[in-house]
Amino acid sequence: MIKKRRYPKYNEAEMSREYVFKVGLEFKSLGQFKDAIREHALLNGRDIRYIRNNKVRCRVGCREKKEKCRWMAFASKVGGSDCFRLKTLNGKHTCG
Repeated sequence: MIKKRRYPKYNEAEMSREYVFKVGLEFKSLGQFKDAIREHALLNGRDIRYIRNNKVRCRVGCREKKEKCRWMAFASKVGGSDCFRLKTLNGKHTCG
């Protein structure tokens, strides 16, 4: 019996302006997560900032302060591996 993956893996080749991140998405490393978020922000003309960033977790938010944008993504390390998983995502920018 083939075991089905519980969580989808991020594929860099799929990145586009319309790419949609989903909670549970797994990344090979913290660097891959940060690169994916940064590339998506560039493609969509958004400015992001790292709110909390260390070896085991990373929280990213929108830099737009005037309109208090609520977009936020949080990924943390999966226990016992080098993978990072997207745990929280407020995927809609409220800054326009």
